[in-house]
Amino acid sequence: MVPDAIFKLSQYQQVLNVVSELLRAREWQSDLGKFTASLERALNLIDMFLLDPKWRVNLCFLLSLREEIAKVYVRQQTIADVLKVL
Repeated sequence: MVPDAIFKLSQYQQVLNVVSELLRAREWQSDLGKFTASLERALNLIDMFLLDPKWRVNLCFLLSLREEIAKVYVRQQTIADVLKVL
């Protein structure tokens, strides 16, 4: 179930929540468990945001961001690569 509070945030605030998780992941690169958990939280946030009607016209942005984070998760690119884009 998606908390209603997440939908009350602006798109900017929602993206900042994802960026916060990515910054945590960058700090925890040496601890695989924390690194992976942070990436999973970022992916879960994006999955929730995809249900938010505010994103209907910008779904492509969220899906692209999700794809880039997933690449980090499976080790196809680094967290620094994703943060450069943002």
